[in-house]
Amino acid sequence: DETRSRLMPINRRVPLGQLAQAMRDYVTATKRRVTIQYILLAGVNDSEQHAASLARFLAAIAPPARLHVNLIPYNQQSKPAFTTPSESACKSFKGILTSSGLFVKIRWTRGADKMAACGQLGNLKLRRQIRLDNAAAAARAGAPDEVPSPAAAPKPAPTPARVGAAAGGGLVGG
Repeated sequence: DETRSRLMPINRRVPLGQLAQAMRDYVTATKRRVTIQYILLAGVNDSEQHAASLARFLAAIAPPARLHVNLIPYNQQSKPAFTTPSESACKSFKGILTSSGLFVKIRWTRGADKMAACGQLGNLKLRRQIRLDNAAAAARAGAPDEVPSPAAAPKPAPTPARVGAAAGGGLVGG
C-alpha cells in the first residue's frame, strides 16, 4: 500500500484491501476471470520480493484460473521519472508468478521508437520533436521532406472483466 500510495494517489481513496474485496466480489458474482495490469518499474517494483508479494496478494483474491496477469514494462518518456526494467528482470518476475499457478503475459513494448508505445501517445511535444528529427534525418538521406507522424493505435473497448494493476503492486479499477 505504501508504494502504491506514492505512485498512485487514488490509493488514498481506494486502498488495496478495498480493491481486493471488490475483485473477490466480482469473481464470486460473475464467475469470470479478472485481468490484472501490472506496470514494472526498474528498481521500484520489479524485484523477486515484489513478485512474491503480488502472488500472495492475488492468491487471497481468487483461484489462479480466475486471474490473468499482464506485466507491462515501463515505457520511458521525455523526462522519465522511472526506467524500464531489463528483459531478464521481467522474465524472472513472470517466472515467480507462473510458479504460483497464475497465467502471466509480458506485454513487450512496440512503437517506443516512434513514441507510440503505451503511455507515450499523450506526450505531444516529444512526438513532435521526434517527427522533426526523423524528417531532418530523411532530408539528409535524400528522402522526401515529409515523414508521416505515427498513428495512434485504437483503444480496445473497456470490458467489465478488466481490472487493471499499476505500479507498486498496486491495483486500480480500469
